[in-house]
Amino acid sequence: MTYILIVEDNLDNAEILSIYLQSQDLPIKHLPSGHNVLNLITAQPPALIFMDINLPDNDGRVLCLMIKKRLGNMAPPIIVMTAGGDSCKSPAIAMGADVFLNKPFKAAQIFKLLETFIPAEEYNKE
Repeated sequence: MTYILIVEDNLDNAEILSIYLQSQDLPIKHLPSGHNVLNLITAQPPALIFMDINLPDNDGRVLCLMIKKRLGNMAPPIIVMTAGGDSCKSPAIAMGADVFLNKPFKAAQIFKLLETFIPAEEYNKE
């Protein structure tokens, strides 16, 4: 399998998500901003993206739209995350997000998303 991309400026949130994913033997890459996202996903597309909406240099929803436009049918599923509440959900989905996730998130939510988007044989279900 390729990797799972985490685009998250909050290092605590990125670390928690990384721990959940690594506990399932999934390779990850982390970017603390949206600056290099398009270059990275074009050169090496991930299997799944977890994207914060409120990045220091970009709006995660706009990045979501740009990814979907650039990769088209080959775009990986994108899970947008925010502590901004449900009012952010409709705009995120309208701009191409596959799933909206409120922070703080729980391990069970992440594992359920993995079951949905990553073939079972590619990760270690506990």
